Amino acid sequence: MASGSGSGKMEPLWAEDPEEAGSKLGALWLSRIAQIAPPSLSQQALPAFLPALLCRALSFHRCRSQPGHLFFTLTVSPALSNRYTTLHGGVIGSLVETLGCAAIRSVAKSTSWSVTDISISYIAGTPIKEEVEFEAWVLRVGKMIAVAAVDVKNKNSAKVAAQGRVTMCSNPLSKL
Repeated sequence: MASGSGSGKMEPLWAEDPEEAGSKLGALWLSRIAQIAPPSLSQQALPAFLPALLCRALSFHRCRSQPGHLFFTLTVSPALSNRYTTLHGGVIGSLVETLGCAAIRSVAKSTSWSVTDISISYIAGTPIKEEVEFEAWVLRVGKMIAVAAVDVKNKNSAKVAAQGRVTMCSNPLSKL
C-alpha cells in the first residue's frame, strides 16, 4: 500500500470472479470511470468503437476502489506494448491521467475540474505477460486545487515501473 492510502478496507467494485471477467471487467471499469469522471463534450464526440477497442486491449484482474483511492492490476498484452516488448509509455500516461482524475473526482465537492499538470517518471519497463499494479490516491483536495499520485509497479518483481502525479484545478461556474 502506498503511504497516501487510507486505513479503511477497500471493497471490490464487482462481486463476480475477476479471473473470468476478462474484457467484460475492462468495460465495467471504463463505465465506472465514466460515472466518476464523465467525459467532456469533445470526448463524447469520439467514435463509438474507441472504448470497445480499449476494452479488448485491457484485461483487468483485480479492481478495488474507495473514495479517493483506486487500485487495479492488468496484464501487459502485445497490443499494449512498444517495439521493445514492454508496456508502452502512452498506456501508462493515459492510465495515470485517468486514474488520477477519477480518484480526485471521487472525493471533490466541485463538479467542474480541469487538469493543469501531469508529471510522470518512467523508471523501468514491464515486459509482455507481466502483471502491473496501478494504485491512485488523493494527496490533497482544496477549494481550487487537487492533487493525486499514481504508482505503477510490476507485481512479480515489486519494482516501481512509473510514478505519476496529476494536478487539477476547480473551474468556478459563471454567474452570467
